[in-house]
Amino acid sequence: MSTADWKPVANRQLVPGSGKDQFVFQRQFVQAVSGYSLSPYYGFSVNGYSKKEATVGMIMESSGGYASTTVRMKWAEGDWKIDPSGDGELFTPVSTEASPVGYVPWGGKGGV
Repeated sequence: MSTADWKPVANRQLVPGSGKDQFVFQRQFVQAVSGYSLSPYYGFSVNGYSKKEATVGMIMESSGGYASTTVRMKWAEGDWKIDPSGDGELFTPVSTEASPVGYVPWGGKGGV
């Protein structure tokens, strides 16, 4: 959600509620940055799952190694959506990882 058209994306991909409201409020004050690239996601892990909620680990690859974060998801309005925390954060703080072991690589990546 780093592009100028972030608001329609937030409306489609975030669970309605106070966390989404807080994210939208904070995000409106951030300027879109062009030419900025994020580290590509390398893979994921399902850390917890029920019919209504899931916790998904995401791992990114960069020139310095790997970094991971966790995203909370909820089944809402017929789809899995990100469930922002009460303070509007979409994911947990990023931490470094020694390797992608334990994560399922996205398509096209070598298996671990």
